Amino acid sequence: MLLQTIKRGGLSKFQNLPLNVRISIVLIPVIPLIQIIPLPPEFWQALPGRHSISNILIDEGFGAYWLPISLTPVDTAYSAIIGIIAFGLILAILKLSDKEIKWLAQLMCALVTLSIIIGLVQFTTNGNVFVFYSMMHRGVVAGIFANKNHMAISLTATLPILWALYQGRFNYSLASYALLGLSISGILAVLAATDSRAGLALGVITIIILMSLQFPKYRTTIYISTCALILTIGIFASQIPLIDKLSDKMFASTEDMRGEFVKQSLPLLHDYIITGAGIGSFSQVYAATEKLEDVSFQLLNHVHSDILEFIIETGILGIFSYAVWIITVLSLSRLFLKPLRENLRNGSSVIAEKWAFVGLIIVLVFVAHSVVDYPLRRVSCLTFFCFGFGIFVRPIVARAQQLH
Repeated sequence: MLLQTIKRGGLSKFQNLPLNVRISIVLIPVIPLIQIIPLPPEFWQALPGRHSISNILIDEGFGAYWLPISLTPVDTAYSAIIGIIAFGLILAILKLSDKEIKWLAQLMCALVTLSIIIGLVQFTTNGNVFVFYSMMHRGVVAGIFANKNHMAISLTATLPILWALYQGRFNYSLASYALLGLSISGILAVLAATDSRAGLALGVITIIILMSLQFPKYRTTIYISTCALILTIGIFASQIPLIDKLSDKMFASTEDMRGEFVKQSLPLLHDYIITGAGIGSFSQVYAATEKLEDVSFQLLNHVHSDILEFIIETGILGIFSYAVWIITVLSLSRLFLKPLRENLRNGSSVIAEKWAFVGLIIVLVFVAHSVVDYPLRRVSCLTFFCFGFGIFVRPIVARAQQLH
């Protein structure tokens, strides 16, 4: 796909992007590729966090071997492959026309709808039907995902896409308002059934943002109506034993140990803040420093804060990539948010700006969720993110072509 995209002019569109945008995209595959380059033994042994491992290698007679920065090079190489795919996907999206973007958006909505239908069957059968994975969340709306949180964040990321597809079709009639209310109620109910607190919270925030943009004159009414709607759904849902049990679990403060995992992971920054331990290595380096009373037969696969985990695994390069991404999002947002508000207020709809806003919402949703989870570690969610980032930067390419 990457080669075909370059052959058909995708690279020329990429070159029209500002430098900070190009860097932010290139870093996706480059960081893991750098981490699997073999280094001389004297250099590798001097890296932070390698002292104990170096002593073991020397004692076993392997001290003269060249080794990469990554402590788990196979996992990091897999991440590099996924990064190359993500890079190619973003380039391909830059090459698509507005009509093709709309078709792709409809396809993504159809896939999420299918996942919702599957999830509702899972929910009503207590997870005894549609068990796709040996380890997955059961008894909730998980859909085609193994993790309920990834189902919730994918549904939330679909909301701005739905808004863009049907924003121009709203005719402000009573029937349209009724259909809108039923749709929002249904979406909130499905999000609640995923048992994902972060997904539900981000879903509510996304709905409020979209409705405020759609009806700028009624923002206060929207805020009050949303709160009333959530309260009403909560009251009625609490009368259903299955949902009442689900809500008790969702809002139980002792449900998991995420805060404790984050706290125990912070000391790893001391050893790996410079070079990182290698993408995909967290479970191994965490196990080496885990408290004895917490040791079990199961490995902690992720810290449930991908921002912290990414910095542990990538060090200074990861911090630099975050800085570039923040600069990119802030600088590009300024270019279209004000024109978008003016166009919507005047009743017009500029496709490029509208889809750029959709992309911005998708990017921010995944970044916010990465504070408490790890959605971008899954290819399905990463695909959503790449679609969002691709349509977010497309207007820059269009403006560059107009200037030429």
